[in-house]
Amino acid sequence: MLIQPQNKLEKAIRLKYDTDEERMLKTSQNTLRILIGVLGMMLPLTLWLVVLIDTSHYSPLYSISHYYFSRACSVFVIVVSMLAIFLLVYKGKRRVDFYFSAIAGIFALSLLLFPTNSITEEYPDAKYPYYVSILKQSDFRTAFHYISAAIFLSSLAYMSAFIFTKSQHKPEDRTKQKRQRNRVFRTCAAIMTLAILGILTQFLGPEFDAAFKRFNLTFWLETVAVECFGFAWLVKAEVFFRDKETEKEPLIIHGKLTYYGKLSELKNNLHDKMHHFRKISESPDYEGLSQALKDLNAMYAEYQKFVEHVKDKGKKDNDIFEGLGS
Repeated sequence: MLIQPQNKLEKAIRLKYDTDEERMLKTSQNTLRILIGVLGMMLPLTLWLVVLIDTSHYSPLYSISHYYFSRACSVFVIVVSMLAIFLLVYKGKRRVDFYFSAIAGIFALSLLLFPTNSITEEYPDAKYPYYVSILKQSDFRTAFHYISAAIFLSSLAYMSAFIFTKSQHKPEDRTKQKRQRNRVFRTCAAIMTLAILGILTQFLGPEFDAAFKRFNLTFWLETVAVECFGFAWLVKAEVFFRDKETEKEPLIIHGKLTYYGKLSELKNNLHDKMHHFRKISESPDYEGLSQALKDLNAMYAEYQKFVEHVKDKGKKDNDIFEGLGS
């Protein structure tokens, strides 16, 4: 097994190269969570900055979706498409994770396939210099766009409230960090839900619609919802409130607790053996190199044996082996 040294970027997004399929899968899922979170949180600010730089228009547009008709169109399409793809390939730990992330991904694509109506019907329009394109007005397209946006955000809110908070352990057995993460997940879900309901109030009458257009309330409420969604995914990836190595939640197998301390010890020993092997490989001591290689192989075999033992125990007891933490 060859493990390459990580650079700063790889460490930031928790990108690891590993031949262990179970660990590689967990790493890739965590990297997806970080990318989804970062893209979500950066979207409103990036769109605003592009229009500001291009036209010096400092006020936000009527909604995030209206950036589709501005110079920021390419950014909007690329980021939302990437979010959709990442959500579609996200597997999670359970089937329900995949189902809801897939729903969110499908309706994120629908946002692009069915854009909202543009504010102006003329191009160019001196009143809206930041618009570079227009579409023919369509009530059906606009309605489907709003429905897609509502389902997209609602699916993400549901994941934050009811999926991210799940654990194979009883509440009293969870770590302090896990309980903190759950509070963040529920808070983000609640704020997202309120933001969605707030956006819907613009349809209550002309007065509400006029207020939304005057103060760009749709943009601000969408931004609040998207920022909460992104932050929840970063917390799920344990960028924040990460479990300490000594406080990892234990696996429950046959009524007994198998703590992560053993696994951490084996990983540390394996790392030490690898470091020793690299160091001695630079010297002409072939006998020492041969012994170091034997020690490394033996240490790796012990590590693999322990992982397989835990997985087999979990399967016999109909438990789900979910890697290193929940």
